[in-house]
Amino acid sequence: MDKDFIKLYVANVSVFEDESLFNESLSNVSLLRRQKIKDLRFRRDKRLSLGVECLLRIALSNEGCTDFEYQYDSNGKPYIKGNLFVNLSHSGEMAICAISNQPVGCDVEIIKPAKLNLAKKYFTENENKLLENDADTMFCRIWSAKESFIKFTGLGFRQHLKTFEVDLCKDEILYSDRIYHLNEFNLDDKYRCCVCSLSDVPTELIEVDLSKK
Repeated sequence: MDKDFIKLYVANVSVFEDESLFNESLSNVSLLRRQKIKDLRFRRDKRLSLGVECLLRIALSNEGCTDFEYQYDSNGKPYIKGNLFVNLSHSGEMAICAISNQPVGCDVEIIKPAKLNLAKKYFTENENKLLENDADTMFCRIWSAKESFIKFTGLGFRQHLKTFEVDLCKDEILYSDRIYHLNEFNLDDKYRCCVCSLSDVPTELIEVDLSKK
């Protein structure tokens, strides 16, 4: 039986401000991704979309998968034929890709002023209490953890964020009598990202320079 693993690939996509590098990297992604990037209006969104697929291809290649095809579970969540599970996220200028041999969810958020109106609507009472100290960072951490969970389940925002609670002290979420484990990372002191899984295995963080071949 294969040993459980989780790897998180991260990259700053600002390197794609270099037009020649952007175009060279664009030629190496799927036609579907190229079309998606073409349809995006803003340059930063184009860089982020390109960045997540570049990370996905690097992650899959490192697991010996060079020719991949998406399949989808009952919730519409994608996985790779051959039981490799992936999840993508981006924010600001940061792109991330989680890959594992088990279902996984990930999210990255840039630290901004806390949106206390959203916290009142979507955070539990205990989660709101955490905002009393360093509200901006705490909001970002809780939001990232919650999004990683709903991306893990594949339900997205069909699952209300108040139906489960993030325990940052234990790095876990308890939901329907099951424990979901969280791995948090601080990226460049500007971003917080979180990986959610059922298996309590450490997530290996892999930083990628997309300007290098």
